[in-house]
Amino acid sequence: MVSPFSAARSRLNEVVDRHAGQQVEIRPKKRGDYGVMPDPDRAGFTFTALLTITTELEDLSGEKGKDWRTSLPSQRGTLSVRPEEVPTGFEFEQGDIVVGLDLPGQPAFEICVRDPYRFDRLRFDLNRI
Repeated sequence: MVSPFSAARSRLNEVVDRHAGQQVEIRPKKRGDYGVMPDPDRAGFTFTALLTITTELEDLSGEKGKDWRTSLPSQRGTLSVRPEEVPTGFEFEQGDIVVGLDLPGQPAFEICVRDPYRFDRLRFDLNRI
């Protein structure tokens, strides 16, 4: 039996996704003998989730910042998914590709880390590819 608190939290998350969510596509990948390739055992799908993107300058100047300076623009993201949006039995894996379908240019990101401490949503840290 679902507690009243869990039911209310689920309804709230659904409202948040309806107003602030974006269409996202997951493209499962797996590591093979010759690098990363599409995973034929896991089908991709499209769903609504919260996709947050940050742009920053990453300093690659090494240990001694006085010697040389190199700052490269990088984008990172966070994907927050309601468990109800995920097909039964599907497991997100490190290396899967996430595409922001509603964003200009439909940028692609790679799943890097799953936040194990979230209980109401699945949360992943992403790197732009």
